[in-house]
Amino acid sequence: MILKGTSTCDKDVIRVSHVLNDTHMKFSLPSSRKEMKDVCIQFDGGNCSSAGALSYIALPHCSLIVPATTWISGGQNITIIGRNFDVIDNLVISHELKGNMNVSEYCTATSCRFLAPNLKSSKGRTNVAVKLRVQDTYLECGTLQYLEDPRFTGYRVESEIDTELEVKIQKENDNFNISKDDIDIILFHGENKQFNCSFENITRNQDLTTILCKIKSIKNANSIATSSKKVRVKLGNLELYVEQESVPSTWYFLIALPILLAIVIVVAVVVTRHKSKELSRKQSQQLELLESELRKEIRDGFAELQMDKLDVVDSFGTVPFLDYKHFALRTFFPESGGFTHIFTEDMH
Repeated sequence: MILKGTSTCDKDVIRVSHVLNDTHMKFSLPSSRKEMKDVCIQFDGGNCSSAGALSYIALPHCSLIVPATTWISGGQNITIIGRNFDVIDNLVISHELKGNMNVSEYCTATSCRFLAPNLKSSKGRTNVAVKLRVQDTYLECGTLQYLEDPRFTGYRVESEIDTELEVKIQKENDNFNISKDDIDIILFHGENKQFNCSFENITRNQDLTTILCKIKSIKNANSIATSSKKVRVKLGNLELYVEQESVPSTWYFLIALPILLAIVIVVAVVVTRHKSKELSRKQSQQLELLESELRKEIRDGFAELQMDKLDVVDSFGTVPFLDYKHFALRTFFPESGGFTHIFTEDMH
């Protein structure tokens, strides 16, 4: 076999290493720069028959791994984006404990898809190197991070119409980019009956992530929702069963709120009445005490007045009294003092 490049004058003569059958043979190509070469086959010094063109291209190059994070049980669809992937021999995952692991891949010129291998034996988080093998050359492609498997907390079933069910599965927030191709959901109800649930979307809030799937074109959706027992979730190699939530926390809140309000109102009324009665009782006691003190002062004053009257009678033999002039002065000018004689002279 003879190779001749379009930009070179030298010819490369290649020995056929092995003839497989009447239509196939095996040989090794020499190294070369990027160019197009013509290939012809020559038998025992005869004429060289053209076999077509052969292209030498650059080594494969990786640009991006999507997603770059997966779960420890593996099985997630991983895509590598780059160029010249159609010349690689195989894809290799390199782990510090397990060494190099060949994985099955499907490659085009610009992308390669493979399933993340199971690293369940590894403890905690771990990183693996993704490599491309071209003959004896290993090309670094990037890093794939493994995290703990997703944790699911429960599910609930809702039926807005009698021919369709919505299944909402709750899981803890994580960094996994789960796609429709990664997940498979089955709802079990009644006596081991089951329905495939079609994945719709994933929403995330501060506390939990919700996976929504729907079961369509069914009958008696309300009955199925009532008799549902569990949901099987399959994420790649990870398969687990999720139990139904008893009552959503928001329902608990809505149920408990009126009860709490009623209790608060009753307690407020009881406390107010008790305080009102206590205040009335204290006011009554204070009024009685004031009345008692007032009566005592009146009795004491009257007794003192009686004693003063008796003393005066004993001293003078009769009750003294003032004439009109002095009575008027003391009544209208009680503090006149030394000026009394001025007024008395005018009154004569």
